[in-house]
Amino acid sequence: MSKNISIFLSAITNIFIIVFIISQNPACAKQSDTKSQKVKSESGIIKNSTDSLFNKTSQSEKQDTTQSTQVKTNNSKNILENSSEKKNSKTIDVYLFHGTYRCFSCNLMEELTKQAIDEQLGKEKQSGIVVFHHINVEEPQNQHFIQDYRLVAISIILSQKLDGKEKQWKNLDKVWEYLREPNMFKEYVIAEIKNYLKG
Repeated sequence: MSKNISIFLSAITNIFIIVFIISQNPACAKQSDTKSQKVKSESGIIKNSTDSLFNKTSQSEKQDTTQSTQVKTNNSKNILENSSEKKNSKTIDVYLFHGTYRCFSCNLMEELTKQAIDEQLGKEKQSGIVVFHHINVEEPQNQHFIQDYRLVAISIILSQKLDGKEKQWKNLDKVWEYLREPNMFKEYVIAEIKNYLKG
């Protein structure tokens, strides 16, 4: 038993001695330094390559960011130019005001007005200079129009806007007179809209 313990202790002692000798031996120290330098240099290479990869990425990201910034700036300029063009342009809103129940005359009035605009003011309609709306004044959110335009019956109102603000408006009261004469109705509506486009 004691013999086993002594063998065990001598083995541990030998291990400690070997470790001590290796650590104190200059040749072993040089090898370990060389290994550590290799590891350092390898890690340096890895670090450098990683840095260069990040640099490449960051450069491409910078280019992408610069390009996207230029695109955004150009888009913003276009939006501003378009909005300023629209803001400075004159627009005509053509309103057909009606109730919840729509009679034959009301529907005919809408149909003839739309036809007149499509036939003679197609470009103005497409560009948004002339816009047709039909509005139910019996709906709560639209009841203010009754007072705004002093409505007493189904009516067509022209609203001329400049810089988004209403400059003037007109009730086309002769539409009832010309309702049975479709061509005269269309001529009357178009003449009034063109007059507002000029003035």
